[in-house]
Amino acid sequence: MTMATINVVNFDKAKENYVKNMGLSEIPKSSDAFFVAHACEMYLIEFRSGKIQTAQPAPK
Repeated sequence: MTMATINVVNFDKAKENYVKNMGLSEIPKSSDAFFVAHACEMYLIEFRSGKIQTAQPAPK
């Protein structure tokens, strides 16, 4: 999906481990990844289409 080399937590797996013994009739949705940049800077990452595209420059 991406060639990024940053370390992230597979948040789908974290959710599965969290809810596996709760006996829920529906499994909640989750983000794909969790990234901690700094102690106070955290991101939830969602890969929507499975394709990463380069940004297009703004028209002048």
